[in-house]
Amino acid sequence: MSRRIFTPQVHNHHARYIDVSQLLNFILTKCTAPFTFQFKEHFYTSPNRSDFPSGLPSWSTLPDDPSPRQLRDRIWYSSPHPYLPFILKSPFHGNLLRRLSVPFERLEVIYDTHRWHLPYQVAKDWKALEKTLELASKNLLSFFHQNHPNAKLSFSPPECPSKYGYFSTHDSESAARSALSSSLDAFAVYLGYFSFLVAICQFGIDPRSSTPSWHKRLARNDSCVHPEWLKLLSDSPVVNFDRERVGVVVDVARCDWIHLATYMMKASIPLWFYWGKIPYYVTPLESWISAHYDPDYEKIIKVVPLNAGKFPPVESGSCYALIA
Repeated sequence: MSRRIFTPQVHNHHARYIDVSQLLNFILTKCTAPFTFQFKEHFYTSPNRSDFPSGLPSWSTLPDDPSPRQLRDRIWYSSPHPYLPFILKSPFHGNLLRRLSVPFERLEVIYDTHRWHLPYQVAKDWKALEKTLELASKNLLSFFHQNHPNAKLSFSPPECPSKYGYFSTHDSESAARSALSSSLDAFAVYLGYFSFLVAICQFGIDPRSSTPSWHKRLARNDSCVHPEWLKLLSDSPVVNFDRERVGVVVDVARCDWIHLATYMMKASIPLWFYWGKIPYYVTPLESWISAHYDPDYEKIIKVVPLNAGKFPPVESGSCYALIA
């Protein structure tokens, strides 16, 4: 008779037992992730990161109408927003984004006709960038759908930055500056959205092409993206996947867009898979995750919780057996 052990997990009001031989077979036949973390008694793995967001907050959903700052700061997955992991940690660099690179506290606002606003030319420059990003994003989304008509790609595109007031006038200087702050956050989010679309096209459509497929699509005459704008986009950090991104913590059993994680890995997006307290009971929505990125219980890195937003070195060398 096989030896069985008791585990405190309860299903339908009945204690569950695990057959030891089945459990050992499960462990020995699975590939494991290169990095396994334990944080607040929960397990995480990563295909590409040896560090861990040790300020990770508890899971919570975003509000129905999240602010650009809430979207920009998000590290947990959000089902309607698969593009948030692509947000650049330092987004406003290069010739394309110099329009946005002035430190916020140094942004000029002017007062005339009893209202506060950005200088006209600055607002016009921001609007031209926004329109280009919007047009290019619509092109790439359509391009991906044409090549992958059966792909599950359901999400909420971000709002255009002008919704948050940079192109409007305001009653007070503080109101104008608040609108500019939200608008800059919205630009960071929209740039992440464009970067996401670039990635799924680049790695999902003719990935071996010397010229990325997204670039060829936007270079067509019917894309309506001016060649000068395309050159600026091509030279920007937005399409450079060596630049550091926010990344994401993904629940392997609940995230609706987890099938897109393959594109994120190819784009070097920081990725952590969440397995809960007892990974043995977790069935990922994508079988390849279980096949290749299960926790490695012999090489667990124990992470000490720190303040939110910090990414310090983790405490390594702590090994745990699955069964005490």
